[in-house]
Amino acid sequence: MVATLSPLVKNYADNLATLQWSSKARNLVTLVKMNDQAVVQDGMTQHAGELGNAAQIQRQNLDSLRDTLRYKQQEAERYEREALRIGSTLATERERLRKVERDRAALILQRLFRRLRHAKRLATLEKTREQARRALIGNDAELVRLEKQKEEALRKEAETKKRLAAAERQTVDALVKVGVIDSQRGALEERKAPIMAVYAEVRERMHADEICREYADTVKKEADATKGALEKVKKEVDDNAAKLKTMRDTIELVKKPDWPERLKEIELDLPSLRARHSDVKQKRDAAVAERDALRARHAKTFRK
Repeated sequence: MVATLSPLVKNYADNLATLQWSSKARNLVTLVKMNDQAVVQDGMTQHAGELGNAAQIQRQNLDSLRDTLRYKQQEAERYEREALRIGSTLATERERLRKVERDRAALILQRLFRRLRHAKRLATLEKTREQARRALIGNDAELVRLEKQKEEALRKEAETKKRLAAAERQTVDALVKVGVIDSQRGALEERKAPIMAVYAEVRERMHADEICREYADTVKKEADATKGALEKVKKEVDDNAAKLKTMRDTIELVKKPDWPERLKEIELDLPSLRARHSDVKQKRDAAVAERDALRARHAKTFRK
């Protein structure tokens, strides 16, 4: 009878029965052929090592998942704090923007009042200039008329001088006319002086247009500077709003409906992973115990 023994656990009963029957068969030659002890021991050691490595890998995976969960929670808290800080900054910037808008509205009203005042002043100056121009035209006409009278008087004076030798009365009349003309000349000079003063004043007032243009340029430069400052503030507010939107999008990504489910799945998997770790450890301990028992049986069988 030839009996073949197997080191597998499931063949333990068959191996034991084979050995029992072989020991009872007194008339038969019993030849037990055992596997090499070193091969059996190495196989069991390798199996135990694989089970230990599997347990170590599961432990490392569990630690990695725990670290990932802790990191995600820290990131979410940091994003929440950053969002609160950005929200506070955005509120401050919005308040600044409202203040700038109010200042801008006040500046626009002030510019409007200034424009109305200067328009009224320019209208008054234009009216005064038109009146002065008309008066000057009238005075010029009067001056032309007086000049013509003067020329006529001079002509008559010349004629009178030519007729001096003709008649004494004509000479006296001519002298009287000359005196009248001289008196009119003085009155004409007296009337001309205030007219020229008014003309000079009008000439000076004519520079008001240039002054108004310079003032308008100054107001425009101030408005452009204010507009630039307003655009800068708006740009800062837009940048902060974009940054806040990015933070909120990240937070929303973390707060998506599937994210808590994933966290719950991880939390639910933790007990199963622990159970699997315990099962692997128990299997490893059982394998070690079975290995020791198998060694003992093999040693006992070898002694027999």
